[in-house]
Amino acid sequence: MNETVSYSNPRMTAVIQDWPSGSKRVTAIFEIEQSKRGERAVRTTDGAPKKLTFATKARIVDGSDGRTYIAELTLYGHISIMKGDMKYQHETIHERDARYGEVFELFAKDEKMKRPIDEDNGPLPNCETCGGLEIEHDEAGIRTKDGKVVCTEYLSEGYED
Repeated sequence: MNETVSYSNPRMTAVIQDWPSGSKRVTAIFEIEQSKRGERAVRTTDGAPKKLTFATKARIVDGSDGRTYIAELTLYGHISIMKGDMKYQHETIHERDARYGEVFELFAKDEKMKRPIDEDNGPLPNCETCGGLEIEHDEAGIRTKDGKVVCTEYLSEGYED
């Protein structure tokens, strides 16, 4: 039976000595690449860099099992944990999962990334327009435009009630 892995030590770069590469051990350099398309992990060993697809946010993390993983906050709002070999997914954690809030904190480097929580329904959805996480509340609930969830960043760019 698989034991649940917990994740810690989120970071943007990591250098790992003695990384297995075929029949030899090499130095692996993990980096999070940032662009207007989002963030993605890049691992360089002795060959060409291995790159994951873009996500909203990505972090290099340590698993409680002693392995290195890549945590990605996907464009769809769930969290994908990729194995360090960057070939296979280790697990997916959806918003309704009890572990979601704890794992989401891996991405919370600043106050803007704090996931809004609705006490009755759990985490609030991402902005459907820009993917942002800063959801504004009012007495009627989440602000919307044409029935879509929108964030305060999008609202501040000209949306009026």
